[in-house]
Amino acid sequence: MDFHSILNSIYKIVWGPLTISFVLLIGIFFTFKLKGFCLIRLPHAFSLLFKKEKDLNARGEISPFSSLMASLASTIGIGNIAGVATALTLGGAGSIFWMWMTAIFGMALKYSECVLGVKFRKKEEEYIGGPMYSLKYGVKGKKGTILSIVFACATVAAAFGMGNAVQSNTIADIFSSVWGVSPIICGLFFSVLVFLIIGGGIKGITRVTDKIVPFMSIFYICAGLFVIFVNSNNILPALNEIFTNAFSFTSAAGGIAGGTFAAALRYGTSRGVMTHESGLGSASITAACTKTEDPAKQGLIGMTATFIDTIVICTITALCILTSNVPLNEETGALLTLRAFSTVLPSANEILAISTTMFAFSSVIGWAYLGEVGMRFLLGEESINFYRVFFSVIVALSCLFSLETVWMVADIANAFMVIPNLICLILLRKVIFKETSLYKKRSFKKLL
Repeated sequence: MDFHSILNSIYKIVWGPLTISFVLLIGIFFTFKLKGFCLIRLPHAFSLLFKKEKDLNARGEISPFSSLMASLASTIGIGNIAGVATALTLGGAGSIFWMWMTAIFGMALKYSECVLGVKFRKKEEEYIGGPMYSLKYGVKGKKGTILSIVFACATVAAAFGMGNAVQSNTIADIFSSVWGVSPIICGLFFSVLVFLIIGGGIKGITRVTDKIVPFMSIFYICAGLFVIFVNSNNILPALNEIFTNAFSFTSAAGGIAGGTFAAALRYGTSRGVMTHESGLGSASITAACTKTEDPAKQGLIGMTATFIDTIVICTITALCILTSNVPLNEETGALLTLRAFSTVLPSANEILAISTTMFAFSSVIGWAYLGEVGMRFLLGEESINFYRVFFSVIVALSCLFSLETVWMVADIANAFMVIPNLICLILLRKVIFKETSLYKKRSFKKLL
């Protein structure tokens, strides 16, 4: 058995029925235990983005808006373009329904993660936190210590895989195929650029993400909506296909009973978690840096990333493909999305290349910080300079990697982030419920 086959076997285990059920059930549990708080307060959560922190003594490194942009930088990546297309190819249109479900119930997960991130953050060189800190200082004992180390190791692995190699390889491939730039030259250029940005820490990263994330999101959304508008006659049939195939027990090609439902559930859930990262705990790391004294408030702001990433951007990608009526079995990944855009836009190559490059690059610098926190937790402050140099070197070398293998490693690392993070949420659920209750009381007093 070769290395890829071994990885594939591990992937099927860690992203098997147990993990998928775990993610969905924990999301449903928190949604109902919080009495729909995250869904009801979604409009309020968006309004918080534009309100300045009134407490001048609020501790932290970056603003709530910058925290959200940093979180979106890591979540909005090629998964929104290639990941959605892959889910459609492998799981059919029904996979989009399960992506939506992971997002709807995932908002409660991301809210809870961010609450704990702020609650258990620590002041070192700067404010720092995340599930590894929540597990170590919230759960305590051997169980908390072991889980915190597992999570930190998985975060570093995911940062080099999903956050770096996958994204950097894609950027090099785009520059080579669309603009004829050598992958090695492209890799070296972006390697230096990444090093200069991440060398400034979270503040240096957010100075970039505050500008690039809003622009790239609006650019892609506008282009996608235009494609959907031109094919507007196919919107209702596309939606019907999504809902019908989500529960179909017979594949469109006459496959075995249960094949379509199982594939849609598996790929919709795994790609959904990969794109919006609810359940991974990554948003908790950036939330811990925020200038705030209110964990629940930051939790509300943090959960909007899940809505923006999946309900908005991933849905636009899916509808572009489905309304364009391009065959799902002839292309896969970004090429399928490109083919859908090409049915309407003459400059589809350039538009998608620009969007994918910005999405991928923002993910690289966003994940660089997540991995840095994991490395700092494991090896201390003195490891950061080495980490930043090595991370930047991997950006340059990624053009030489087998992308399929890297995707597999990244998905496995994500699973090893999900499991300890969800255990953390369950063990510290009373803290989450208490902070939510306190926030409700404060909100009620403001209305009086």
